[in-house]
Amino acid sequence: MPFPSRHFETCIVGSKAFFWVVRDIGQFRKIQSNMFWYDYKTDEWSQQYKFPIADKSYKCCNYLDTFLILSIDEMCAFLFKENRGWRKLKLAFPPLEFSHDIRYIQTQYIISKYITEQIYKYTLFAYKDRLYLKGVV
Repeated sequence: MPFPSRHFETCIVGSKAFFWVVRDIGQFRKIQSNMFWYDYKTDEWSQQYKFPIADKSYKCCNYLDTFLILSIDEMCAFLFKENRGWRKLKLAFPPLEFSHDIRYIQTQYIISKYITEQIYKYTLFAYKDRLYLKGVV
């Protein structure tokens, strides 16, 4: 990172490693609003970008060579392009009613502390043009 930091998270997209700082506050961690990427092929750091969300209910992955953040709280996804910045996309759902549907997860997340703790155990990954959440509630 361009400055020392003990806590950060990262996501690899193409030849870039995206970093955002997570500040340590006792047993809690808070997302700071700064994000950088490092291109390991050219050995250069980016300018500082604003991380689009401050909550902890997000997951990140490489989606079609684009840095993607899925926000469970905001029910949206953020895509990052270097020349355009962040693009926010609202999530749309088919008219299906399964207990593992993300709408069900969102409802239970608000209602139950147990689900709140479990939601952070989800993993987001992409294959071809599809996104998948892996985890059990």
